[in-house]
Amino acid sequence: MFTAELQSWLANPDPKSFPYDAVVRHFHSVGKHFVPPELLKLLAEVRDMLPSLRGPWPHVRT
Repeated sequence: MFTAELQSWLANPDPKSFPYDAVVRHFHSVGKHFVPPELLKLLAEVRDMLPSLRGPWPHVRT
């Protein structure tokens, strides 16, 4: 699992480098009902910090 990659991103959050493809790939491989709680917790942390991040695109607000 790539939780280490997500934890690393949380330590230095940059919207341009979020491992979006890896997250989607994992959801597709296990199914949304079988995503481990640890991963959901990390994604909730990402969601909670979004208001404080600047988006990589001027026309998109996080």
